This record gives sequence, structure tokens and C-alpha cells, in this order.
Amino acid sequence: MGSHRAIHRLKIVRFLLSLLLLAAILAAILVVASFSPLVQTWAARMALKHRPGIYGSLDSISAGFGEVDVTDLHLEVNGAVLTLPSLEAKVPLTTSVWDRKVVIRSLDAEGWTLDLGGRSKGEGASAKVALMPGGGPGPAQTETIPAQTVDRVFRGILSGWKLPCDVSLDGVDLEGDVLVPAPGGGEPAKIHVIIKGGGMAVGSEGVFTVEAAVTNDGLRISGLAANGSLIVAMGSPRVVSRMEIKADLSANGESLWGDLPLSADIAAFRGAGEETYTLGLSRGGRQVATALAHFPETARKLRGSWKVDLRESDLAAFFRDHPLPQLVITGAGRFDAEAPFTRIHSTGGLTVAASDLGVLASPLGRLGAVGLEAQFDLTHSGRVVRVDHLTASVGGGQKGVAAVRSLQAFDLDERTGDLKLADPHGDWLEVSIQGFPLASFSNLIGGLAFAGNCTGGEFVVRTANGAFSLRPKAALTAAGVSVERAGQILGRDLDLSLLLGADCSAQGWHVQCAPLVLSSAGRRLATVEAKASWITGEDQPVDVDGTWNTDLDALASNPGIAGARWIEGRAASGDFSLKLGSSTDIEAKLTVLGHDPDHSVTAGVSADVYADGEVSFLAPVKVAFGSSVSDVSAEGTRTRGDDGPRIDVKLTGGNVALDHLRLLATPLALLGGGRVAGAEGRDRIPFWGNWVGHATVAFDRLSAGDADFNGVDATVDVDHGSLRLKGGGGRRPQKAMATGEGSISFDPAAKFPYDLKAVATINPVDAATLFGAPQPGQDPVIEGRFSVVRTLTGKGANLDDLAAFTHEEDQVTSASTGGIIRLLKPGAFQAVTDVATPVSDSVKTAGSFLVGVVFGVKKDFSNAGTNKVSKTTEAVLNFADQVSEFNYDQIAVTAIRGYDRTLHLVKMEMTAADEHLTGSGQITYVEGLPLSAQPLHVDLQLGVRNGMADLLSTSGLLSSHKDELGYTLLNQPIRFGGTLAHIDPSAWRDLLVKAATRKLDSEKSPK
Repeated sequence: MGSHRAIHRLKIVRFLLSLLLLAAILAAILVVASFSPLVQTWAARMALKHRPGIYGSLDSISAGFGEVDVTDLHLEVNGAVLTLPSLEAKVPLTTSVWDRKVVIRSLDAEGWTLDLGGRSKGEGASAKVALMPGGGPGPAQTETIPAQTVDRVFRGILSGWKLPCDVSLDGVDLEGDVLVPAPGGGEPAKIHVIIKGGGMAVGSEGVFTVEAAVTNDGLRISGLAANGSLIVAMGSPRVVSRMEIKADLSANGESLWGDLPLSADIAAFRGAGEETYTLGLSRGGRQVATALAHFPETARKLRGSWKVDLRESDLAAFFRDHPLPQLVITGAGRFDAEAPFTRIHSTGGLTVAASDLGVLASPLGRLGAVGLEAQFDLTHSGRVVRVDHLTASVGGGQKGVAAVRSLQAFDLDERTGDLKLADPHGDWLEVSIQGFPLASFSNLIGGLAFAGNCTGGEFVVRTANGAFSLRPKAALTAAGVSVERAGQILGRDLDLSLLLGADCSAQGWHVQCAPLVLSSAGRRLATVEAKASWITGEDQPVDVDGTWNTDLDALASNPGIAGARWIEGRAASGDFSLKLGSSTDIEAKLTVLGHDPDHSVTAGVSADVYADGEVSFLAPVKVAFGSSVSDVSAEGTRTRGDDGPRIDVKLTGGNVALDHLRLLATPLALLGGGRVAGAEGRDRIPFWGNWVGHATVAFDRLSAGDADFNGVDATVDVDHGSLRLKGGGGRRPQKAMATGEGSISFDPAAKFPYDLKAVATINPVDAATLFGAPQPGQDPVIEGRFSVVRTLTGKGANLDDLAAFTHEEDQVTSASTGGIIRLLKPGAFQAVTDVATPVSDSVKTAGSFLVGVVFGVKKDFSNAGTNKVSKTTEAVLNFADQVSEFNYDQIAVTAIRGYDRTLHLVKMEMTAADEHLTGSGQITYVEGLPLSAQPLHVDLQLGVRNGMADLLSTSGLLSSHKDELGYTLLNQPIRFGGTLAHIDPSAWRDLLVKAATRKLDSEKSPK
């Protein structure tokens, strides 16, 4: 019995020993298996599978005594993707396993990539298993990942790094690439990173050198590099208490910022109950940007402050291909944020001082120094930015402000741009303008430059259902405005007032100007009312319609408006309509009323402006000055050329007055970029501007003063330096042909830029056309046909100057012989019934008879003996009768019109068989009177020969002198006065009466 028990016990012992041996064998197998890469890889994959927030794949892992190798690791954590081809680490496993102390002797990894944009999420999932907790497939990228990432950050940058075991790091050698998303979703920036160093342990600071360089231009800063150090301090074996990064930035091996490189200092500190974060960017001794934030562990809310102090030199590195204006940007504020950044609130202000803005756009250069100030209080939550308060003001030049102020809180959806007001029916923004410089609008409208300041203006902006409206609270006004174009002052000391309204919605927009008032010195000059609208849709044009009116008297009386008198009149008005699209259609009407109710100008304009700058136009014009009416049509094109605008225009008409054509000169010059006629000062460009081209004229009839021309045609060639008339011609009545040619040249370097030379010829011309028709019942003073050559020469500083100082010289010569002169026939002018020069009583009867004979009252000499006149008297009577009408061989008259507009008759010569008249005189200019009614003064020297000399031999009228042709001269000149229409021969009449009665007085016998 006992032996059986012993045997039984022995069996149990054997069984237990067998189990222990099996256990030892299994344990040995497991220990050996644990060092197998296959087992280790399987274990690592299982660990990845059950690790929350991480999914990825692993090719293999091999861990031996003191050394770990990892190959082809792919991890995705909170939107960041890490691809690690290989990793080698020297880690004592016994210490790590039994003492839970990880002492990393070295950590080497090359060729890794960290994509911060999460672009590889889900890629390659079919090739390599990527599992999440629960074994399901990894999720697609969602919008919650950034929030998750921020949430992890807001657990505390340093506290979030609390390690599961004691860690020390002796050496690191890491080299790889970090991919940073580019703005706008373009190609990401690739930053090549090298990290080396070590010494991280409790009681000592780990120091690591960091080199980072942008290797492509995803961020448009290709070649940007950072070189610095990373300092890590551990407050305990498992807690990091401080991290700090210091780095200098450069590009392509050189400093981006010249002699003062940019340095960055980023640090995180863990103190009692909170973490503190600082960020600093500096150049030299100046802090460019700083930020300070606190994160209490209990509040779980980030609070901090920020400051900026930027110069244009700080930004130049990011705009290397674009010059920057002078800039000083300063600002400060505070912020707070709730974990995980789902709500960020910030307040603060910015101040910007800028100058030399012309480098951005040349018109902005006129602003000079500009200042911007802004204050804001806003909150970002999710996709919505809420603005509780916003004010901004812009100052231009030495003074002037445009300010915007929010009148209520509003929300802005950053994705859709939708705007939501706290009170949808209330005003949203208030805009005010005070002293803003108008120079900022220069060169935006037809090359016009403005000076002066807006003196005031207030608007309110409303919005509802995606529509915006602008309504004026007070008119936009400006005082002391001047307008300049191409160096020419068009107006100065002007005042503007504008009521401006606008509406904008998804259906289109509408702008109304009702009205714009132009005034000066308290007097209204012009008013414009206009509206512009656009309807949403492809190829929809902008429609502009409006009306205008102007007080021409007010314009003409204002010395500050150049060329205001180019159209004389009382008032002008009109309307216009434009369609602005791929081409522009213009329709306009104009009416000008003169001071005389019968004087008016009406015109219509139709024009098409094409995308290439070509303009075609048609403008019928009607000018009515009483019974004088001109109908002119101007048709042409304006195109762009290499040397300026080219304008080809054709003027056509039926009955046209030359004085009316000058009304078209200014608008045509303005079309070519020229100056307004009547502008003061020295022209720097010709009045026709940059116009290159030609103009043709074709009129059925042209009236020039008292002369009419039929079938008038001419061509004017225009270039930058001259106007040249060629081929001008027309026909006068009685088949007289008129031709002309000439030029106006312009040299800006000359003392007087303008130089006029022109010649016009009319041949032949009937005497009545030149000297006027005779009075009813009278014979003409001169009969015959003549040739007229008019020469114009002049110089001037501007167009008015040229007109005022143009020298006119007329050469009038007889075109045929056999003409008649009745200039010395006193009776041809007026009947005289009394003797102008008193005579003695004894000769009254003879004197009365004599006067009657001389002046055509009596011409019967048959009873001469009965009348008992002396031989002297009879000789004078016969001379007066013969000289009163004689045939001439040649007439030549030279007339010069001076700057005072007086017509100087510098040379007059009339030659006949027995008579020779020479002399000079003038027709004095009187404004408002026609030439025939202006005062006349002529002194003539009469020479006679043959029978005429014999008749005067006993009259006492002859001198002993002869002229160059051998004619014996009278002893005194013959003077005529009056006007061309009513010549006064009284001096000539008195001369004859005295000669005829002189002998009678001497023969009188005493009583």
C-alpha cells in the first residue's frame, strides 16, 4: 500500500517536472521568438491598430539588445502624414523594459517626409493595411482634423508632451523634408530639415542645431533658409519644462534683409499652473513682431497680447520683383481663445504710414504721405467672423481723412462671403470724408489731373438679402478745386457738390448722381444729373444716361476757367446716353442759346468706341445767327497710332459761314488731346494736341464776311509740329477763283511756339465786291476788275496770342485796264446846296453858280459869257468836270491790318493818262461795326499832266514839283473822311471852291 503511494507520488513529480520543462521550453521559445523581426513587426502592427488617433502601416521592425531598426513606416496623425523609409536607434532594452527608462544613445533617420497638409491621407490603403481602433478602415479627411490638431495643442504644448517613461536623448541625426501647404492650394512648399545634437536629460539642456531651407517656390520665397538652435529642458525625467528655438533667416546663402538679418525666437515655458509662449522676430535692436500668450491649466483658455513694428525693408524679401513704397506699420492688441481654437477673440489697432505710393501706381504718387488707422473687435468661431466694432480712417497728404465706422455688429461667413447683421433693417456702415485730396483721382478720367480737397461728405451703407445700398447723409463737397490736362490749367477755384447714391445686388448695380453741381464764388456754373446701371449677365453693357446744363455767362465771367469763351452764349444744355461694353456707343445732343434770342447752336453726336481704341463719329451741327444759318456735318474716325492718336475728319455742308466754323475748332482739338482755345499762358503742346491725320472740307457755299465762295474744298494735313492747308479753293460770283495755302507750325523751344504763314488769292474780283455797292441812284466810285492777294503772318505763345498778333497784308491790283475812277467827283457822294467856305457878298451869285456846277447841280456852260465867270473859274470848272470821272490804266493798293485791328492803307496808287493819284490812309477799327461803317481817313497826292495841267496852270493849285512819273503835283494833298459807305469829300470840295473863287475876290471893284 505504501509502495503504491510512493509510486503515485513519483508519477506526480515526473508530471510536474515534465510541465516545468515544457514551460521552460515554451518560455525559451517565446524569448527567442520575441527577438524575431516577424514577431516584433506583428506586435508593432497590433499596437498601431489599437492606438487611438493613429493609423498607418509598417513594413518591418527589428529590436535587438541595445538597437532598433524600423523600415518603411507610414503614419497619419491628426492630418499630418509621416513617411519614414528607415530608422536606426541605439536603446538599452533592459533598462527600457525593467527600469522603464529610455536612454536613447543615438537616433538616425534620413529621407523621411512630413506632410503637414495631409495630402496622402488614404492613399495606398489597398497596398498597405491602415487600421484604426476597432479594425475599421481609416476615415476620409474631414474638416474636424484641424480642430483635433488644435485641441491636442491646447492640452498644453509642453504638458501634452508628458512622456510615459523616463527619457534621455544623447544624440540625434535627422534629415528629411517637411511639406507645408501653399496659399491658394498650389504646389506645397518643400522645406529640407537637418537636426543634429543631443544632451537632453534631467538637469541639463538638450541643444540641437537646426538647418531648414525652402527648396521650391510654393511659398514664393525660394531659397529661404533658417539656421539656428533648438533648446530643450526637462523639469523631470518625463516632463519637458522649456523649449526654445532661435534662428537667423537668409536666402540663397545671403541675408534677405541686408545688413540687418531677421532673427526669430520662439519659446514655451512651463511654470506653476500654466504655460507661457513667446514669439519674437527682430532686426538689429528692433522687435519686428512679438506675441505673448498664457495657458492656465485650470482655465483651459489661451490669453495673450501682440505687437508689430514693420518697415518696408522687412517685407522687401517677399516682394523682390516688386518695389515697395516707404512703409511703417505699427500695431498692438490682445487676444483670447478657447480650446480647441473653436473661438478666437481679438481686439487691437493698426497704424500705417506710407509714402512714395507712386511705385505701386503712378496716380497714387500725387497723394504724398498717407496714413491709415484702424481699430477692431472681432471674434472667429468656426467659419464665421463676428465684428462687434470696426473703425478705419485714411489720411492723404498733410491733412484729410476718409473714415468708415460700423454702426452695428455683423457676421461674415468666410467661406461663402454671406453677411448677416444684428439688425437687418438698420444702417450697417457710416462713411465720412473730410479734406481728402482729390489728387488720388488724377489721370483716371481722360488724362485729367485734379488738385484740391474734399471738404465734406457723409454716407450710410445698408445691406439686406445680399444687396447693398449707399445713401448720402450730406452732399460730397470739394472747394478750391483745380483741373489740369497736359500741363494746361482748365479751371481753378472751383467748388463741387455731389449727391451720390448706389445699389448693388446679385441682379446688378445702379449708381445715381443727382446732381453734381459745379460753382465758383457762390455762382452756379453747371449741373449734371446722371445714372449708371448694369444687369447681371454675360456681355451685358453698362448703361449711362444723363442731362446737363451750364450758364455760359457765368463761365465766361470766371477767370479761373480757361477757354470759357470759345462758345459765346447765354446758356447750354444737353443729354447723353452711353452703352459701355465690348464697345461703347455714345449718343448726345447739345443746344447753345445766345444772348440774342435768334442766335443758337444745336448739335447731335453719334459715336462708337471700340476695344482697340478706334472711335468713329458723326456730328451734325446747325448754327443759326439770325438769318445766317450754317448746316455742317463732321464725320470721321480716331485711331491709335505709334506716334499718337490719328484723326481723319470730313466737314461737309450746304450754306456755311466762316465765323460759324470756329465753333468746331475746339471740340475737334479736344478730340485729339489738344488745349481749349482761349487758355492763357504759354502752350507746351499745340492746341491740336497729339492729333495726327487730315481734315477735308467740302461746302456748297462759304460766306466769309461780305464775300461768298461757291464749291469750297480744302485739305488740311495735321502732324505733331504743324497744320498745313493745301489745295484750298472756291469760286466767287462773276467766276472769280479763290485759292489758298498756308501752315501753322509749332516749336515748343522757340520764344513764340506758334508760327503762321498763309497766302490767299482771289482773281478776278469786281470792284463792287471790294469797295462796296453804290448808293441807290449813284454811280460806283470805282469800276473795274481786280486781283487780291492776302498774306497772313504771325507768332504767338498760345492760340489767342497768335490770333491777336497776326499780321494781315492785302495786295489789290487791277486785273484789267479801262476801269473808271469817280473818287474825285464830289457830286457822286452828296448834293450840296450851300458853300462850305464863306465868300464875300460880291461873289455870292457867281459862287452859287460855281458850286452848282462843281457839284453836279448845273453843268451848262453855254451861257458862260452871260454868267461872267473868270478864266480861272472856268478852268477850275472844266478841271472838276473832267477829273470827276476818268479811265485808269492801273490801280495798286497795299493794306495792312495791325495788332490793333486798324486797317492801314500803306500804299495807294492809281495811274491814268493825265492823272496820277498816290497816297495812304487808314480805316480805324471800332468793335461791333462792319468795315464799311468804320472811320475812314485818306490823304491823296494828285499829279496831272498835259491838258489837265494846262487847266490848273492859273488856279494856284499846282506846285513846281513833279512825281517820279513826271506828273505835276498839286500844292497840297487831297483829304477824304467819312466811311467806305459814305465818303466825305468836303475837304476836296472846299479846295476846289477856294481855287475857283480866289480870282473873283481879287477882281472885285470898290463901291
